[in-house]
Amino acid sequence: MVSPDKSEGEESHEGLSSLLAANVSNSGKTRIEISRQTSIHKDTLRRILTGERAATLAEASCILSACGVDPKFALVFFILTDAD
Repeated sequence: MVSPDKSEGEESHEGLSSLLAANVSNSGKTRIEISRQTSIHKDTLRRILTGERAATLAEASCILSACGVDPKFALVFFILTDAD
């Protein structure tokens, strides 16, 4: 359920941020390594992982790939589980 002060889109991007942050954390790589592999600036990556900024589909795919996770599987699973 969407809280009154958050739109559904905001809630989804926060869920995606949590998914990405968990995968980065479990990857065994530093954020700097992920940043270099994805060509995403380290500050942009930080904002994505904290939910401060929404990730594009391309950014999410690159981050998941750099973590050693199949992005198609992870994103489909994320969508099918209603972002929980």
